[in-house]
Amino acid sequence: MPRPTHILWAERFDRNVEDLFALQNEITSRIAIKLNFELIDAEVARPIEHPDALDYILRGRAAYAKPRTRDNWAEVIALFERALALDPGSVDAQSRLAAALSARVGGPTSDDLLRAEGLIGQALAASPATHSRISPKVSYCGPSTETRRRYPNTRS
Repeated sequence: MPRPTHILWAERFDRNVEDLFALQNEITSRIAIKLNFELIDAEVARPIEHPDALDYILRGRAAYAKPRTRDNWAEVIALFERALALDPGSVDAQSRLAAALSARVGGPTSDDLLRAEGLIGQALAASPATHSRISPKVSYCGPSTETRRRYPNTRS
């Protein structure tokens, strides 16, 4: 059964088409503004069961933007770990921690990669739509050939 259509934005443009690029920019800008408002409204309306976990996720995202050093990366992982401890079902915390573990500064260990793969499996099981947000560095179907080559003791 098809989903009902919900119109977010509709507007008529009666203009001279001599400058198509200016018209295109105006239309694109108006759509972006309208969608931004819709996204903000949806985010505000979304219930937050674990606000402290969300706080740690946001802190982890901010730390992720810092220069990559061992100390910064340890902070990123610790923040996502705290978020996951507060909300073990958080797909966001699982996928971000998996990405951080798989990209650890100095190279991830085989334990990091196995844990990341397990977290990805949990995230995908909980929310298959998450697949598009997951780091391509982590293989869901078991350790990749590269992982097994670099870390021979990694389980399949």
